[in-house]
Amino acid sequence: MSDDDGDEVNLVLNRGVGDIIPVNDEIMDDARGCVYSLQEPWQKMKALRQLFVICHAAGKIDLYLKTTEDMRQMPEMTPFRTDVLFFAGSMCEDDCRYDQALEYYLRCLEFDTDNDWIRYNRAVNAAFCYLMKGDPFKAKDHCQDAIVINADNWLAWKNLGMAYEAIDDVREAANCYARAIRLSKGDAGPIVYLRQLIKRRSGQIKNLKTLREDLMEKGVLV
Repeated sequence: MSDDDGDEVNLVLNRGVGDIIPVNDEIMDDARGCVYSLQEPWQKMKALRQLFVICHAAGKIDLYLKTTEDMRQMPEMTPFRTDVLFFAGSMCEDDCRYDQALEYYLRCLEFDTDNDWIRYNRAVNAAFCYLMKGDPFKAKDHCQDAIVINADNWLAWKNLGMAYEAIDDVREAANCYARAIRLSKGDAGPIVYLRQLIKRRSGQIKNLKTLREDLMEKGVLV
């Protein structure tokens, strides 16, 4: 396939961005066709990522998952197996299919990859799925694995706070939420979690005043 052909494929796929043009069957078929017709593995992977956007916008979860399963059967796609499994898990997680998402993430975790973004996010997302399934101890383990990979990303700290809160370690949960707030530079998510923690669990905090003062000193409460 020539570079010109690749440009044509990009034009076909870019039509499928749901926020710009409503997704229809023609766009879906064109995008899925690219996944199967392109020759180079990296081109197939690029097409699959575009198909993720289209299927996500259209709610075609099972169609996307079927495509990922087909890709995993292609020997030439072996170098991209972690990517394929990760995005399948992400699609399921976004649809609140936490059991299914976790299966994909755990399979993804079985393989080494030099992609630090996937290494981090598969651990973070697996932790979140465990939280949704009511297993904070396994969630905590995956959060700690993610923090080893990147301690400066706030998502793992927020999920770790959720895990500690679920096992009633309120002070450690507060510390994790505070760390997430500082790293996120004010994202609303961890701020909400911290405020809800203090509101819900104030009776379990031995020295609420000291905790509040500590968090105010850190600049995460006003």
